Amino acid sequence: MINIALKRVRQFHKITKVELAKKMNTTKTVISGIESGKKPANLRYLERFCEHFDVPVSSLVFFSESLQSPTLLKIKGRFTLSRKMANIMSWTKEKNELVS
Repeated sequence: MINIALKRVRQFHKITKVELAKKMNTTKTVISGIESGKKPANLRYLERFCEHFDVPVSSLVFFSESLQSPTLLKIKGRFTLSRKMANIMSWTKEKNELVS
C-alpha cells in the first residue's frame, strides 16, 4: 500500500505526475507505475520522494501500513491518522512557505 500513500501525498500537494517526475529527475511512466503498484518503489525512490515533500520515510511507511492493515488501526483510527497526516503535511507546507 506504499503506492497509495505516495499517490495521496502527491495529490495532497497538488502536484501532477509530470511535475513530480521533473522534480525527481525521472519519468511520468515511472511515477505512474509506482503509484499503480505495477512497479515497486525502491528505497532510493522513497528517500528522494520524502526529501522532496519533507516527510520522514518512517512516517510514510507507517501511514502506508495503516492504510493496509485493519488490525493495525481500527477504521475510525485509520481516518483519524489520515486526517492527522494531512494536518502534518499542511503544517509542513505552510512552514516551507514561510521560510521561502
